Amino acid sequence: MNRFLTLYCLPGRLIAEYKYLWPKKGELWVSDRRRSHGFVHFLYSTGFYLAAFVMLSLVMAAREGQQRARAAETATITLPDSPAVQNGQPLYQGPATFASPPVAEANPVGSVAGEEGK
Repeated sequence: MNRFLTLYCLPGRLIAEYKYLWPKKGELWVSDRRRSHGFVHFLYSTGFYLAAFVMLSLVMAAREGQQRARAAETATITLPDSPAVQNGQPLYQGPATFASPPVAEANPVGSVAGEEGK
């Protein structure tokens, strides 16, 4: 168990060492305390493994999406044997358009429909 914990905490120990060697302004004593503290190594290592897991998950999801897109591009489509397909007519004509209902013309004021010629 001790070897496993030592190997598990190795990234945290390296991060703590890096922060000790190149501290931010005013953090020299804090980085020295973190350098030799085992729990800090464990926390840094856990954060490292969590970040690595998230990054690998994102890469795998992107790669899977690319593979699905590539498979969709190369997929063959089999059309049904209908007379429309045999005559070369497309199966889908696009969105349906509907004609608007006829609009009656407005009558001039004072006239009755059908009496325009009098």
